[in-house]
Amino acid sequence: PSHDLWRETEELQLAASYNITQLMRKYFPKTPIVPVYGNHEAYPANLYYQPTFGWLTQGLADMWRPFLTADAYETMRTGGYYTMLVRPGVRVIVLNSQLGYVFNFYSLLPDHSVADAMFAWADSVLSNARLADERVLLIDHSPPGRNG
Repeated sequence: PSHDLWRETEELQLAASYNITQLMRKYFPKTPIVPVYGNHEAYPANLYYQPTFGWLTQGLADMWRPFLTADAYETMRTGGYYTMLVRPGVRVIVLNSQLGYVFNFYSLLPDHSVADAMFAWADSVLSNARLADERVLLIDHSPPGRNG
């Protein structure tokens, strides 16, 4: 339940995302859907720490699987980010913006290896997209460091 911090649980967070996912599937059955999660999918809200948030990335990847390619599903499941072609010549890259979100105090920890790996992966995807002459849409929930 977004913005109701005292009622949040892992189960309720996933249930809210599931409800929205089902509505999207029902009302937009032929529209490509590119899901991205934000700071209120996590429990507690605003916090994301890769070693302990497998329940979130796995849960969202499973419910969003109908929208994702097999490769996109795997990186979403393990890191909360993915890429895929949405039509020939048009690629999306979805980043896990929680890794640099200003209100995620885990971002202050000295180990940034998960974020570093995601950005190295994104650099590789962008390089390959350039070689393939693809247009790229870069998507995330909130830019790193944004505080307003």
